[in-house]
Amino acid sequence: MSRILPLLYWGTMAAILIWNIQLAGRIAQNRKAPRLIALLSALAGLLILPAAIAAAAAPSLYSGRAVQAISWLWPLVHLIVVLQVASALVRRHVTPAIGIPFLLLDLVLLGVAVARDQVMDGGQTAHWLVGLGAAHAGALGIILGPLALYSPVALQIPLLAPIAPARWRLSGALRAGLALYAAAWTGLVVLVEYPRAVRAVDAFARYDAARLQERPEGDFSLGLQLFPDITRPPPPLLLANDIALFDSLGVNAVSVTIAPEGARIATLDSLARLLEEVRRDTTQLIVSLGYPKNARASYRRDPARYTADRMLELRRILRILRPDIVVPAVDPYGEGARTIGRLSLEEWQRYLSDAAAIVQEVRPRTQVAVAASSFDAADSALYAWAADRSSPIELVGFTFFPSFDGGLSLAARLDAAGRWLGAGDTQRPPKPHWVLRAGAYPLAFGEDAQRQALWGTLAWATAHAQVRGMIVVDAADYGRVTGLRVTGGRLRPAVASLAQAVRLLREAAQ
Repeated sequence: MSRILPLLYWGTMAAILIWNIQLAGRIAQNRKAPRLIALLSALAGLLILPAAIAAAAAPSLYSGRAVQAISWLWPLVHLIVVLQVASALVRRHVTPAIGIPFLLLDLVLLGVAVARDQVMDGGQTAHWLVGLGAAHAGALGIILGPLALYSPVALQIPLLAPIAPARWRLSGALRAGLALYAAAWTGLVVLVEYPRAVRAVDAFARYDAARLQERPEGDFSLGLQLFPDITRPPPPLLLANDIALFDSLGVNAVSVTIAPEGARIATLDSLARLLEEVRRDTTQLIVSLGYPKNARASYRRDPARYTADRMLELRRILRILRPDIVVPAVDPYGEGARTIGRLSLEEWQRYLSDAAAIVQEVRPRTQVAVAASSFDAADSALYAWAADRSSPIELVGFTFFPSFDGGLSLAARLDAAGRWLGAGDTQRPPKPHWVLRAGAYPLAFGEDAQRQALWGTLAWATAHAQVRGMIVVDAADYGRVTGLRVTGGRLRPAVASLAQAVRLLREAAQ
């Protein structure tokens, strides 16, 4: 169902898009239609497709710069649609049974579009609009899963109102079905999700009062995830922006993720040369190995061949990039479960043990790491195995992102990780820990929530002596809205907080 429901959703949105365009054309050509309604319908039909494309592409550094100048079209189209439906209702060109559900849904989507535009544009977003955006993400999450929290393509198309009576029973049934859809979706967002979303957003505020723990020994590193998952050498724009942000923050660790498609000798050689700019004596390099696009089918077809291919890629990474820390699999029970499927504990133990053996053979100085991210029973068992002294894993980590419960879910995950840290062997020193990935979702919860989440996670990390560093994800929006830099180059408020954290940690270590 996790794969079928998104397909059904995108199919429905495509059908609604076609409905709007065809309906707008018929109304615009109808000589009996009021001029205002005809004009609004024509504008909506003309702009809705390019507006959707611009909204989906604007947050990506690959395509966003070309369309960012017209990203305002998305909220404008919603406003036009709202005015069209309201005009049709007031003039009684559409029955209230159809028009009112359409109008209510379109008003909700207008608020979501405005909140989204302000997040991307840097404007101050009203609290109730942030809550509405979070509520809409929560409703979409039922169908799309975590994608609804960060993906720019998680869009919902508004509904134009038909102003002429239905000619056939089928078209009448279609209108009734769309009205039921509009009413159900509005109720889900406003009545069910909105109260929870407001609590989720408000819960981030607790981290404003959090304080960083001094680390006078200088044994804590703060780092930055650079570039999208590497499939080819980063283009000059990404390289210049990410390196500039790395230098301005003054962090002392850098992380990259290599997709298997990018673990070729030519790509790795090029990346190694690019990273020479940031690999100073005190800068640690963390490299994670991602999952292939066909990971699920490939693993099911031949698990041994799948593992052998990943080990070959790991060898190349170790020899060419020479990382200080290597993560053979990103978030086994998080991203791994979504990509390759939910493997058993024994399967992950074998895979990670094979990876540790390769590292010991090729580059013993590199530490092997694995991160817990879902904090469920399976994740707990994997963490306990990795943290045990008999395990070949040398460094244990965590991934901290909020879920649909916002600050409440982040607090729960930080608390769980704290309990796991305290449950280790008290007779022997614990293995070093890192927060290997920390981030938030400004598209769903707003930019203030991103700043608060990163600050709170950093305060938690510095308060635990076993935790030696934290990596912030991502340097910029690479097709998903999680970055510190937006498409146009504007830095989000979290950057100033991180710069302050770097300064405080350095002063404490002097």
